[in-house]
Amino acid sequence: MPYSPGQLSKSSKGYTPGSLSKSKTTKERKTVDIESIDQLKAEAEKRGLKVTEKKPSIFRRTLDVLSRPLYASASIAKDLVDGGDINPLKSFYRGISGQDKTTYSDVLEKAGVQNKFLKGGLGFALDIALDPTTYFGGAITKGVGKVVGVAGKAAFKAGSKLAPETFTYLEAAGKSLKDAFGSAFVYGHGTSKGLADEVSLALNKMGIAKEGVIEENIKSFGTKYTRDELEEAGRLMIKNRRQELLFRKSKNNNPNTLSPEISQQIVNAKAVNESSNPKVNELVSLFRSKANELAKKAGIPEEKAYRNYFPFIDESKITGKTKSASLLNSPDESSPLFKSNEGYLKEFKNLIPDESLLKKPIEAYSRKEFQIVRDKIAKDSIEKLVGIYGKPLEAFSDIDSAIEAGYTAIKDKKFGKVIGYLKEKDANFINDYLFPEFKTLDVLAKGTGYDGFTKLFKTAVTAYFPAFHIRNYVSGNVQNYQVLGTRALAPSNVNSALAILKGSEKELNLGGKIFKASELKKVLEERFGGASQYISDIGNYIDELSGNNFRVNKIGKARQIGNFVEMNQKAVATVTALKQGRTLEEALSLAEKAGFDYSKITKFEAKVMRRLVPFYTFARKNAELQINTILNNPERIINQTKLANALSNMFGGKTTEEDLKGLPEWVLGGLGFKVKDNKYLSQFGLPLEEHLQRWNKPIMSTLSSLNPIIKYPLEAKLGFDFFREEKITDINSVSPGTGELLLKAKEKGMMPDWIDQLLNVRTYKGKDGKDKYTMSPKSLHVLRNLPTSRLQGTLEKIFDKDLDKINKWTAFISGAKVYDIDQEQQQYFQERDLRRDIEDQLLKRGIGSKFENFYIYK
Repeated sequence: MPYSPGQLSKSSKGYTPGSLSKSKTTKERKTVDIESIDQLKAEAEKRGLKVTEKKPSIFRRTLDVLSRPLYASASIAKDLVDGGDINPLKSFYRGISGQDKTTYSDVLEKAGVQNKFLKGGLGFALDIALDPTTYFGGAITKGVGKVVGVAGKAAFKAGSKLAPETFTYLEAAGKSLKDAFGSAFVYGHGTSKGLADEVSLALNKMGIAKEGVIEENIKSFGTKYTRDELEEAGRLMIKNRRQELLFRKSKNNNPNTLSPEISQQIVNAKAVNESSNPKVNELVSLFRSKANELAKKAGIPEEKAYRNYFPFIDESKITGKTKSASLLNSPDESSPLFKSNEGYLKEFKNLIPDESLLKKPIEAYSRKEFQIVRDKIAKDSIEKLVGIYGKPLEAFSDIDSAIEAGYTAIKDKKFGKVIGYLKEKDANFINDYLFPEFKTLDVLAKGTGYDGFTKLFKTAVTAYFPAFHIRNYVSGNVQNYQVLGTRALAPSNVNSALAILKGSEKELNLGGKIFKASELKKVLEERFGGASQYISDIGNYIDELSGNNFRVNKIGKARQIGNFVEMNQKAVATVTALKQGRTLEEALSLAEKAGFDYSKITKFEAKVMRRLVPFYTFARKNAELQINTILNNPERIINQTKLANALSNMFGGKTTEEDLKGLPEWVLGGLGFKVKDNKYLSQFGLPLEEHLQRWNKPIMSTLSSLNPIIKYPLEAKLGFDFFREEKITDINSVSPGTGELLLKAKEKGMMPDWIDQLLNVRTYKGKDGKDKYTMSPKSLHVLRNLPTSRLQGTLEKIFDKDLDKINKWTAFISGAKVYDIDQEQQQYFQERDLRRDIEDQLLKRGIGSKFENFYIYK
């Protein structure tokens, strides 16, 4: 067919003038427009899918409910300031229902107050003063609790009538479960009231004695002499002891029947071995004096002191057992119920091989002296406990009658004489704590280095950082406030506490009674000296007592600071309680409640839970404190959130509902505040925040708190980081300071090839034009689980070029950090996660299909 001018395309049917292309039939669209998240939600609900967006945590919602009396009060005040038609009932309802979350900072703003510091500060004061929960908070929560309790009892009673057999079984199961949990998690469960506290006091005395013994022996022997001199003096002591034994034995033999060799040995035995080093001979003399001193403490006559006392014996190596002194050896009448190995009373007979002797004198003397002191404390405590909580000898005609009544005979450990009776549970509890057995789990944990690594990790991420001690100090004051109220924050109480810790002779008028500061210091040390976080939690107090397994180490400066912070908190709490008119014993109990006694945990918690979760003790005690405060003084919890809101008003303006939607969970999990625009201070590091995080995500927070020895292989196997809640392969970014440092080391040839290949540090330009750095995800995962992880993080903040000086010092001193948060980006991520969740559920139901296409521009 010939071409005609103007024709644009060929056609089998010929060209039709005016026609540019074939006509198409418009088809009806078969898919639904779901470009926006609202359209997707609407379509999902049409198809029977209930869309539930992520709600605030239960704890956040609880705080919101508890804050509603404040909202109601402030709503009425705002309407009064606003003028016009006022309906107090409507205003009250808006606030109490949560529709209007007005605070007194909003009221002041409405009244024309523009100064943000005045608005925030005065608003905070009015929030506390005009909030009904400040005065009736405890009554409200207790009232709700009583209603729930009455309703629960009524329901159980009705159910027991309908199905008596089932409910009888449930009641028995509940009691068994309660006893099981009590034994595992309640210190002193099932024992006589007050007995567990007395045992804890004895343990504390042992802890103080142990520290004192170690310090004294280091002071006596470890400061003027070298290690070689100490060890040589120890060898001479052992050699002289053996010669002395030989000479003693010879006195009972006929000299005429002895061979010339033996006779010569006897002659040599009369001469004391000496060293060519005068300082070693001086040490030997000191050792002899110390041995006499300890023999006197052990009740050994002076003339037999050198014959009996031999501090270099290590009984655990001699017997091959891991069992320490036993309190409950056997319940039968044939052996004393309370007895100790008391190896220091045994006469030296030279039957011990060299490999079973302690070669380090300071350790040998410290270990033996502590055994003597511990046995004395245990003996005195047992006699006291039998007198207070037990029955006297005349209470039962014989031991069988006592056993029938649920009591056990308590015998003197030295002579086997019955001194009284105790309830079986009380006796078992005393045995478990005053004379703990070295179980298989302890042997494995210590033999494999598990406990050593745990202690190193806990110390490395806490003791050497100013932020830890400062947070500990601030947290302690907040804990005192939660237990004792605002008076705990009075400067005068802090001054009195410092006088007590100093041990001055100053007289203090506390609640109308006169106390000498030095005497209160002694009382506090006896009660809490061995129960601080550093001695009990970091120092593994209970574990170290097991089998006398303690190390002879000098207490470091970092630990001393920690002990001071802990004792200062308890001293302030004690002073506050005394000023409130409490007795000294009541004041000490409240100080323990606020400051935590880290030694008062069950054996299950000490041996299992604390090994699984290194900082378990604090989390456990803190949870108890926070829950009790919510139930009894909820206003003291709410006031902490009010302070955060006040700071936000002062520096960055009120945090709105829209702001909250654009904040990531790790910010919402704390009590941080808006600093400016999109800048937020993440957390203060308060006890409430720690509990908040665990409440928000109980499983993930527990997993992320696991001991690195357990957590690292578990995460590696699953390929998932518990703390960051991301795949390990997705976490490869490194701080610019670290990345730049490592690359420079590589360029200068200072980094070995195997380390370079292991770390695989790379750099690229980000969208903002700045250099970004990455590292092998597996290597980063290892670094995050090492004891040096805290140091790495601190150094990264210090050398971060993008952080200003104020932010760097804030992070270094307090641990808090100001983050610049892109709220639009956070809202995008939240919307994306919600969209994915809805799409996944629709796909599972066979509704809809998905098509994805990835492409790159030329």
